Amino acid sequence: LELVQRHIAKTGANGLILAGIDPDDAMIAWAAEADISLVLANGVDPQMRTSSVAPANFYGAYMATQHLINAGHKRILHYTYRHRYTILQRRRGYEAAMAAAGLESTVVISNEHSSKDLLAGFLAGQYDVTAVFCWNDSVAVSMVEALMGQDSPMPDSFSIMGFDDLPIAGMANPRLSTVRVDREAIGRGVVRLLAQHLDGERAVQHLEIGLTLVEGETVRRQE
Repeated sequence: LELVQRHIAKTGANGLILAGIDPDDAMIAWAAEADISLVLANGVDPQMRTSSVAPANFYGAYMATQHLINAGHKRILHYTYRHRYTILQRRRGYEAAMAAAGLESTVVISNEHSSKDLLAGFLAGQYDVTAVFCWNDSVAVSMVEALMGQDSPMPDSFSIMGFDDLPIAGMANPRLSTVRVDREAIGRGVVRLLAQHLDGERAVQHLEIGLTLVEGETVRRQE
Protein backbone atom coordinates (compact mmCIF):
# COMPACT_ATOMS: atom_id res chain seq x y z
CA LEU A 1 0.00 0.00 0.00
CA GLU A 2 2.79 2.45 0.87
CA LEU A 3 4.45 1.83 -2.51
CA VAL A 4 1.20 2.54 -4.36
CA GLN A 5 0.53 5.64 -2.27
CA ARG A 6 3.98 7.03 -3.08
CA HIS A 7 3.47 6.54 -6.82
CA ILE A 8 -0.01 8.05 -6.72
CA ALA A 9 1.32 11.07 -4.83
CA LYS A 10 4.26 11.44 -7.23
CA THR A 11 2.21 11.21 -10.44
CA GLY A 12 -1.05 12.78 -9.30
CA ALA A 13 -2.94 9.86 -10.81
CA ASN A 14 -6.56 9.30 -9.85
CA GLY A 15 -6.90 5.82 -11.34
CA LEU A 16 -5.26 2.55 -10.32
CA ILE A 17 -5.08 -0.85 -12.02
CA LEU A 18 -3.90 -3.88 -10.04
CA ALA A 19 -2.88 -6.70 -12.39
CA GLY A 20 -3.08 -10.16 -10.86
CA ILE A 21 -3.01 -8.64 -7.37
CA ASP A 22 -5.70 -9.24 -4.76
CA PRO A 23 -5.87 -6.02 -2.70
CA ASP A 24 -6.27 -6.24 1.05
CA ASP A 25 -8.92 -4.36 3.01
CA ALA A 26 -6.56 -1.47 3.74
CA MET A 27 -5.86 -0.78 0.07
CA ILE A 28 -9.54 -0.90 -0.90
CA ALA A 29 -10.45 1.41 1.98
CA TRP A 30 -7.67 3.84 1.08
CA ALA A 31 -8.74 3.96 -2.59
CA ALA A 32 -12.32 4.74 -1.57
CA GLU A 33 -11.28 7.44 0.89
CA ALA A 34 -8.81 9.02 -1.57
CA ASP A 35 -11.37 8.85 -4.41
CA ILE A 36 -9.02 6.70 -6.51
CA SER A 37 -10.77 4.71 -9.24
CA LEU A 38 -9.59 1.14 -8.72
CA VAL A 39 -10.01 -1.73 -11.20
CA LEU A 40 -8.63 -5.26 -10.82
CA ALA A 41 -7.15 -6.95 -13.90
CA ASN A 42 -7.27 -10.74 -13.74
CA GLY A 43 -8.76 -10.62 -10.30
CA VAL A 44 -12.08 -10.50 -8.45
CA ASP A 45 -13.22 -8.92 -5.20
CA PRO A 46 -15.82 -11.39 -3.83
CA GLN A 47 -17.15 -8.63 -1.55
CA MET A 48 -17.88 -6.48 -4.64
CA ARG A 49 -16.20 -3.35 -3.32
CA THR A 50 -14.24 -2.62 -6.50
CA SER A 51 -14.65 -3.32 -10.21
CA SER A 52 -12.74 -6.09 -11.94
CA VAL A 53 -12.11 -7.90 -15.22
CA ALA A 54 -11.19 -11.58 -15.26
CA PRO A 55 -11.41 -14.66 -17.47
CA ALA A 56 -14.60 -16.68 -17.13
CA ASN A 57 -12.71 -19.04 -14.82
CA PHE A 58 -15.70 -21.17 -13.81
CA TYR A 59 -16.87 -21.77 -17.37
CA GLY A 60 -13.35 -22.20 -18.71
CA ALA A 61 -12.69 -24.94 -16.17
CA TYR A 62 -16.05 -26.49 -16.99
CA MET A 63 -15.03 -26.49 -20.66
CA ALA A 64 -11.62 -28.04 -19.93
CA THR A 65 -13.15 -30.78 -17.79
CA GLN A 66 -15.86 -31.47 -20.35
CA HIS A 67 -13.19 -31.85 -23.03
CA LEU A 68 -11.59 -34.62 -20.96
CA ILE A 69 -14.97 -36.24 -20.35
CA ASN A 70 -15.74 -36.13 -24.08
CA ALA A 71 -12.45 -37.96 -24.67
CA GLY A 72 -13.76 -40.82 -22.54
CA HIS A 73 -12.17 -39.98 -19.20
CA LYS A 74 -14.25 -40.69 -16.12
CA ARG A 75 -11.58 -40.51 -13.42
CA ILE A 76 -10.18 -36.98 -13.61
CA LEU A 77 -8.04 -35.33 -10.93
CA HIS A 78 -7.94 -31.57 -10.50
CA TYR A 79 -4.65 -30.13 -9.23
CA THR A 80 -5.30 -26.70 -7.79
CA TYR A 81 -3.96 -23.88 -5.63
CA ARG A 82 -5.50 -22.49 -2.48
CA HIS A 83 -6.03 -18.79 -1.73
CA ARG A 84 -6.91 -16.86 -4.93
CA TYR A 85 -10.65 -16.54 -5.59
CA THR A 86 -10.09 -16.76 -9.36
CA ILE A 87 -8.42 -20.16 -8.93
CA LEU A 88 -11.24 -21.30 -6.64
CA GLN A 89 -13.64 -20.60 -9.49
CA ARG A 90 -11.66 -22.99 -11.67
CA ARG A 91 -12.05 -25.70 -9.06
CA ARG A 92 -15.79 -25.04 -8.90
CA GLY A 93 -16.07 -25.28 -12.68
CA TYR A 94 -14.30 -28.64 -12.61
CA GLU A 95 -16.54 -29.93 -9.83
CA ALA A 96 -19.68 -28.75 -11.61
CA ALA A 97 -18.71 -30.51 -14.85
CA MET A 98 -17.91 -33.72 -12.98
CA ALA A 99 -21.20 -33.56 -11.07
CA ALA A 100 -23.18 -32.92 -14.27
CA ALA A 101 -21.66 -36.07 -15.76
CA GLY A 102 -22.36 -38.09 -12.61
CA LEU A 103 -18.63 -38.50 -11.91
CA GLU A 104 -16.72 -38.29 -8.62
CA SER A 105 -14.33 -35.38 -8.14
CA THR A 106 -10.74 -35.84 -6.98
CA VAL A 107 -8.97 -32.65 -5.86
CA VAL A 108 -5.33 -32.27 -4.82
CA ILE A 109 -4.15 -28.90 -3.48
CA SER A 110 -0.63 -27.70 -4.28
CA ASN A 111 -0.23 -26.00 -0.90
CA GLU A 112 -0.37 -29.47 0.64
CA HIS A 113 1.16 -31.61 -2.14
CA SER A 114 3.85 -30.32 -4.50
CA SER A 115 3.76 -31.21 -8.18
CA LYS A 116 6.77 -33.46 -7.52
CA ASP A 117 4.77 -35.31 -4.86
CA LEU A 118 1.78 -35.57 -7.18
CA LEU A 119 3.92 -36.95 -10.00
CA ALA A 120 5.47 -39.51 -7.68
CA GLY A 121 1.97 -40.50 -6.62
CA PHE A 122 0.93 -41.02 -10.23
CA LEU A 123 3.94 -43.21 -10.98
CA ALA A 124 3.38 -45.21 -7.79
CA GLY A 125 -0.25 -45.86 -8.67
CA GLN A 126 -1.50 -43.81 -5.72
CA TYR A 127 -4.18 -42.06 -7.78
CA ASP A 128 -6.68 -44.13 -9.74
CA VAL A 129 -7.19 -41.54 -12.48
CA THR A 130 -6.68 -41.37 -16.23
CA ALA A 131 -6.42 -37.58 -16.57
CA VAL A 132 -5.34 -34.52 -14.63
CA PHE A 133 -6.58 -30.97 -15.08
CA CYS A 134 -4.04 -28.45 -13.70
CA TRP A 135 -4.97 -24.99 -12.51
CA ASN A 136 -2.45 -23.37 -14.88
CA ASP A 137 -0.19 -24.14 -17.84
CA SER A 138 3.13 -23.85 -16.01
CA VAL A 139 2.28 -26.71 -13.69
CA ALA A 140 0.75 -28.76 -16.51
CA VAL A 141 3.81 -28.37 -18.78
CA SER A 142 6.22 -29.30 -15.99
CA MET A 143 4.16 -32.43 -15.41
CA VAL A 144 4.12 -33.32 -19.13
CA GLU A 145 7.91 -32.88 -19.36
CA ALA A 146 8.50 -34.95 -16.24
CA LEU A 147 6.29 -37.78 -17.48
CA MET A 148 7.94 -37.75 -20.92
CA GLY A 149 11.33 -38.16 -19.25
CA GLN A 150 10.36 -41.24 -17.25
CA ASP A 151 11.84 -44.64 -18.13
CA SER A 152 8.33 -46.05 -17.64
CA PRO A 153 6.02 -43.28 -18.87
CA MET A 154 2.33 -43.10 -18.16
CA PRO A 155 0.00 -45.04 -20.48
CA ASP A 156 -0.65 -43.51 -23.91
CA SER A 157 -4.24 -42.79 -22.92
CA PHE A 158 -3.24 -40.66 -19.88
CA SER A 159 -4.16 -37.02 -20.42
CA ILE A 160 -3.11 -33.64 -19.03
CA MET A 161 -5.04 -30.39 -19.41
CA GLY A 162 -3.82 -26.90 -18.57
CA PHE A 163 -5.37 -23.45 -18.29
CA ASP A 164 -4.39 -20.00 -19.71
CA ASP A 165 -2.62 -20.89 -23.00
CA LEU A 166 0.58 -19.16 -21.97
CA PRO A 167 3.47 -19.17 -24.50
CA ILE A 168 4.98 -22.13 -22.65
CA ALA A 169 1.94 -24.22 -23.64
CA GLY A 170 2.67 -23.71 -27.34
CA MET A 171 6.37 -24.46 -26.93
CA ALA A 172 5.77 -27.70 -25.05
CA ASN A 173 6.39 -31.00 -26.84
CA PRO A 174 3.79 -32.39 -27.13
CA ARG A 175 1.74 -29.21 -27.40
CA LEU A 176 -0.28 -28.72 -24.22
CA SER A 177 -4.07 -29.01 -24.38
CA THR A 178 -5.51 -26.02 -22.54
CA VAL A 179 -8.04 -23.18 -22.64
CA ARG A 180 -7.00 -19.79 -23.96
CA VAL A 181 -7.35 -16.62 -21.92
CA ASP A 182 -7.67 -13.52 -24.13
CA ARG A 183 -5.27 -11.26 -22.23
CA GLU A 184 -5.67 -8.35 -24.64
CA ALA A 185 -9.45 -8.44 -24.18
CA ILE A 186 -8.93 -8.31 -20.41
CA GLY A 187 -6.75 -5.23 -20.88
CA ARG A 188 -9.33 -3.51 -23.08
CA GLY A 189 -12.06 -4.30 -20.57
CA VAL A 190 -10.02 -2.85 -17.72
CA VAL A 191 -9.45 0.40 -19.62
CA ARG A 192 -13.16 0.69 -20.41
CA LEU A 193 -14.21 0.17 -16.80
CA LEU A 194 -11.56 2.56 -15.52
CA ALA A 195 -12.66 5.24 -18.00
CA GLN A 196 -16.27 4.83 -16.86
CA HIS A 197 -15.30 5.26 -13.21
CA LEU A 198 -13.19 8.30 -14.00
CA ASP A 199 -16.26 9.74 -15.76
CA GLY A 200 -18.28 9.36 -12.57
CA GLU A 201 -19.73 5.83 -12.71
CA ARG A 202 -19.96 4.56 -9.13
CA ALA A 203 -21.51 1.14 -9.65
CA VAL A 204 -19.14 -1.74 -9.05
CA GLN A 205 -18.93 -3.93 -12.14
CA HIS A 206 -17.41 -7.32 -12.87
CA LEU A 207 -16.63 -8.19 -16.48
CA GLU A 208 -15.89 -11.78 -17.48
CA ILE A 209 -13.96 -12.53 -20.69
CA GLY A 210 -14.79 -15.76 -22.51
CA LEU A 211 -12.24 -18.51 -23.14
CA THR A 212 -11.61 -20.81 -26.07
CA LEU A 213 -10.53 -24.44 -26.15
CA VAL A 214 -7.06 -25.27 -27.48
CA GLU A 215 -7.13 -28.99 -28.23
CA GLY A 216 -3.36 -29.51 -28.27
CA GLU A 217 -1.81 -33.00 -28.08
CA THR A 218 -1.91 -33.97 -24.40
CA VAL A 219 -5.53 -35.14 -24.24
CA ARG A 220 -5.71 -38.73 -25.47
CA ARG A 221 -8.87 -40.72 -25.95
CA GLN A 222 -9.71 -43.21 -23.23
CA GLU A 223 -11.32 -46.30 -24.69
